[in-house]
Amino acid sequence: MKLFIPLSFLLLLASQNCCGQDTISIINASWTNLKTQLLRRADIVSNLTGLLSKSSKIDKEQLNNSKVFAVDLFKYVDTLNKKDSLSVSLASVKNNKLTQALARTIVTLENDSKLRSSNDVNGLLMQLEGCENRMALAKRAYNETCKKFKRTDLLFGPDQRVKAPEVKF
Repeated sequence: MKLFIPLSFLLLLASQNCCGQDTISIINASWTNLKTQLLRRADIVSNLTGLLSKSSKIDKEQLNNSKVFAVDLFKYVDTLNKKDSLSVSLASVKNNKLTQALARTIVTLENDSKLRSSNDVNGLLMQLEGCENRMALAKRAYNETCKKFKRTDLLFGPDQRVKAPEVKF
C-alpha cells in the first residue's frame, strides 16, 4: 500500500506531462483556424470586387477600398509570424477596415439589379456569408482560448477592449 500511493502519484504526473499541451501551442492552434478564415474571407472579397468592377453603377472608390483592404489584410495575416498583442491588434484593425469597406460596397450593389441577380455574384455572396459565420466561430473560439489561459493581451476584435477604469467617489 505504501508503494501504491507514490507510484500512482508519479503515474498521474507523467500522464499530465505526456498528454497535456502547453498554452502557446493551444493558442496557436486556435489562431491558425482564425487565420485560415481571415485569409479565405480576404480571397473571397478580392474575387467579389473583381466581379463588381464590371458595373458602372457601383462606387469605384468603395470598390477599390474593399480590394485594397482585402489585399492588405491577406498580406499581413499571411506573413504574421510573431503573435503578440500588437500584431493581433493590428490584424484586428485591418479586419475591421475591411468589414466597413465591404459593407459599403455591398450596399452600393443594390444599385445594380442586373449584377445583383448574377449567379456568380450570388455564389460569392453565399461563400462570403458562410465564411463570415465560420470566422465568427473561429474568433469566438480563439478569444475563449486566450481567456482560458489568461492571455487577454492576445484577444482579437471587440473582446480586446479594456474595461474603463472605475472611479469611486
